[in-house]
Amino acid sequence: GPLPRGIATYYGMVEHESDQYPPRTAENVRASDGTMRFASRWNSPGEKLTKKIIDQYGRPYFDVDFLCPPSTLRARAWLIRNHIEVLNVAGNSEATCPGIRDFVIDYLKEVLA
Repeated sequence: GPLPRGIATYYGMVEHESDQYPPRTAENVRASDGTMRFASRWNSPGEKLTKKIIDQYGRPYFDVDFLCPPSTLRARAWLIRNHIEVLNVAGNSEATCPGIRDFVIDYLKEVLA
């Protein structure tokens, strides 16, 4: 979706031309070294699609269950072991999983510290 100009420029992000999530999901997986998925609803259409595309491209992934997350040390070890330089962050939306936005921000801050 639309990106705030300052944030997009700072992180080198480019807005995808499609307003549909399937092509954006595919491009995010393709353009990254690996995907970290955050969810509590693993059977949602978005999570199923993300996993299908991860498998299609043979990319590594790390699942973080919002309700019972693995330690941030495990997540950091996964990043290092898989040489992840460009990380795709995917998962349930705040609308379908209240509280996940702040959880993801806090979790990633600790993983990347």
